[in-house]
Parts: sequence; structure tokens; C-alpha cells
Amino acid sequence: MSIVSRARLRKRRQALSAHVPADLLTRGVRRQHHREPGDTRGEGRQLRQSGAALRPDDCAQIRKPGAAPSDVFLHVNLRDPTNLLQQQALGIVGVNLIYAAFFKLDKRGRALATLLDGLGLERLEIDYIELRGPAFAGADERALGLELVRAGLANAVVFTARGRLATPGEFLRKCPIVIERYLARSVAADAGRWLAGATRQLAREFPKLDRPPLALFEVPLLSASAAALQRRFVELNSQGLPVLVTRYAKSFQLSEYLRRYTREQLVLTLGIDTLVEHLHAGAERELAGGAFEALGKLLNANVRMFVEPLPAPRLRSALRRVGIKPQSVSFPTKGLVQLSDLELAPPLDQLLAYLIAVGWVVPYGVRQFQSLPARAVRA
Repeated sequence: MSIVSRARLRKRRQALSAHVPADLLTRGVRRQHHREPGDTRGEGRQLRQSGAALRPDDCAQIRKPGAAPSDVFLHVNLRDPTNLLQQQALGIVGVNLIYAAFFKLDKRGRALATLLDGLGLERLEIDYIELRGPAFAGADERALGLELVRAGLANAVVFTARGRLATPGEFLRKCPIVIERYLARSVAADAGRWLAGATRQLAREFPKLDRPPLALFEVPLLSASAAALQRRFVELNSQGLPVLVTRYAKSFQLSEYLRRYTREQLVLTLGIDTLVEHLHAGAERELAGGAFEALGKLLNANVRMFVEPLPAPRLRSALRRVGIKPQSVSFPTKGLVQLSDLELAPPLDQLLAYLIAVGWVVPYGVRQFQSLPARAVRA
């Protein structure tokens, strides 16, 4: 978390005071409050400052005298548990935003990271940005959205099927969700095929859902470069499905994030290699409870994992990359390896059998999804 001293904030205020009306921030703020059932803490609330509009015509002499007005719109998700702390956080980001808009921000989103000076993701997220007007002519909405995640301003941003940035709270709220984690080792064609089949299966299992299942890809940032992240996004969005770009390295973090917005059915489609990784405690070294704690966080209410088969050579290579020892898991050396072909060393074999028996882990074979009727998939 970056630190901003009072002197630094005072200096920014002084730089703006001669040009910016005192009510500039508050007159552009709209607040809406949504609380999911069972949420008693501030971190599950969504307080939206949609339309925190900064109009450089109020101090046009800073940008270009006589220029038409330009706007900066943000969606701010406040995470503090009390109104007082939320007000303080909004005040800090307001000063940072006005300062950046007039002195640093450009159409490529440079200086976005300064918006959270003195704050951190545990207090505030900025998961949507829109730049309008001549001051930001040619702004790239896709690049701006990806930069919010790369710069550490948001844990996640969501793009629609048409590649437009959207606010997660509005796009994901109260939707049954089928989501595919697209890792560096994933193959885009396979991902789209399994995701479509899993969505049809969920719609068939629950024909009376209030809303059709929302199918989308998730691209974790991990250590990807800006170019690699852009390439993955384009590759997936071209399939006509929404894309969620996140900072989450682990699947249980993704599950917790989605539970902010919906309590409906949540299906994570993943390969056998990722499932084996989840079941090994060594893969979750940062958690005191290891794999059991990670699975407990992942498999919340109405959460299931649809496990996809993988070709044997690709599975072997994937397990080797994450450091899983060959003697801890066995499977056929050729062909497509399905969940029924997987043999884990004790006691993980009993854990896997239990997860399958209670329905948290669903074997997802080729014939299972090819035989399903086509259903509309919300994009």
C-alpha cells in the first residue's frame, strides 16, 4: 500500500484550489447500496460512485483555453466497514483523481496508479473507467480496463462479449455463472468448447432459473506482460463471450470474488491438472490449512467444479510444471485422460472420491456435453 503524507495531499489541494470548485467531486457522485444476504461486513457491500465526473472546462485554462469539456467517469467499490472510513477513502481518491485528471492522466491511462495513493485494494477498488471528450480523444477502453488490474487499482474488471468495459456489480449481479479459468497453458479452442457445453448442462439441470446462465472466461493476470495479457484477451473475446480479467492466482480467490455479486449457481470449469493441483496441499502454501482450507473457500454454497479431460501428454507436462511428483498420481500414457482414469495416491484418492460423491466435483466427459441440446448462452 502506498503512503501519501498530509503535506503531499495538502500540496495537491493547493494546486487545484484556484481552479476547481469545492463541490466538483460531490456533485458528480451517485451512491447505490447493495448488500448480499448474510453480509454483515463492509467488504461485501457495493457503493457505486458511478459518474464521479470531472469536467476540465471548470479549469479549461489548465488543459486548453476554450476547449470543449472532457469527462472522467469511475466506478468505485468501497471496502471499509464503516461510513466514516468510506468517506475518508472517497475524499482521498477524489483529490488524487482531480489532480491526475488535470496534470497527469492521458488517453493511454498513464498515472492511473496515483489514484490509490494513500489507499490500497483492501480499502477501495476502481473497477471501471471511462474517458470522454477532446482531452482524451482516442482513448482505448480495453487498454484502460486492463491497466486498472495491472496497476493494482482493481482485483478484477469485466468486459462484455463486444469487448466493452462494464461494472462487475451490474454485469454479474444475481446471475448463475459458468466460468473458465484461462491459464497460460490453456488452449483457447478447448476453453470455448468446454465452456459452452458446461453452460448448456447447467441450463438443463436448472430449467427454472430466473436468469439464463452467464458464461465467461477468466484471465488471471499472474506475471503476464501487458502484450501477453492483451493477446489472451483478444483471443478469448473473439469467441463472443465476456471476459473477466483478475489478479487472482488461486481459484478459491475467484470464487470468493464472484460471491460478492451472486448467490446463484456457480460452476468453475477446469482441467484435470488444475484439480490435482488444488488437491495437493503444497499448492496452497500461503494458507495455514493447505488444500483443505483452499477447498473450503472454493466450494462455497452452490459452487461446483466441472472437470475437463486432457490429452495425456499435456496433463503430464502441466503436472510437471507445478511440481507434482509422478508417483503421487497415475493415468494412462496415451489418449484423453478423464477423471475416471485418474488414480491419486492415498489419502487424496479418498478425498477426491468424497468430492465426486457429494457432487462438488463433476466428471465432465466428451459425450456428456456433445449430447446436450443447444441452449441460449447469455453474452
